[in-house]
Amino acid sequence: DWTMAIVSADLIEDGTQQLGANQEISPDISAVVAKLLTLDSTVAVPTIDNVLGNNWVNFSQYIAGFNLTGTGKPGATVTITGFETSNKTAVVDVDNNWITNVIFSDLDPNASMTLTATQTDVAGNVSGSSGDKIFNVDLIVLSPTIDVVSTDNLVNLAEYNAGFNLTGTGEFLATLVITGFESGVKVVSVDGSGDWTCAITSADLYANAVTELFAVQTDQAGNTSS
Repeated sequence: DWTMAIVSADLIEDGTQQLGANQEISPDISAVVAKLLTLDSTVAVPTIDNVLGNNWVNFSQYIAGFNLTGTGKPGATVTITGFETSNKTAVVDVDNNWITNVIFSDLDPNASMTLTATQTDVAGNVSGSSGDKIFNVDLIVLSPTIDVVSTDNLVNLAEYNAGFNLTGTGEFLATLVITGFESGVKVVSVDGSGDWTCAITSADLYANAVTELFAVQTDQAGNTSS
């Protein structure tokens, strides 16, 4: 057996070099062997893609589960932390992608969650931590409200001709669909204060008749009220 001490100065950083050894058996006979040596000393931080595209998890997605994805170094093992259960691991494929399944027990219902990821490559190098991936688990949306119309739910001729604003409340930044108008459906957005406004004209109303309105809202996570 033989041994030779190798120090960092002998190696090509993050590259491949060929080592050769020549053993003389006799003046006329020698044996040569070559060995390829790859030095892999760095690994970048992995990434975590946006959760379900918009970083919101609604009720149906919570129940069904979903795939969390990201990128990393081929062959590396990615460790994702921040779940309610335990850390998850995934192996990065040859196209730099990784995927892991998330189920409802991994999530904190009706809360904001933060995930981070590190990766360990096949050489054993461990990356730093990815940036925080913050997403929201939102399982509930309440029914919106419609304020009293024209203070008394009665529209007189002057109000009918002039038009007026229909108002109400809903979930922050939800999309509200109001039905029951003569003209069809109206869609409005709830503002940052939880209020919404919809302009009404005479064409929207049944003349000399009762107009019954209904409102349904869909929140940012995709939950729809009853």
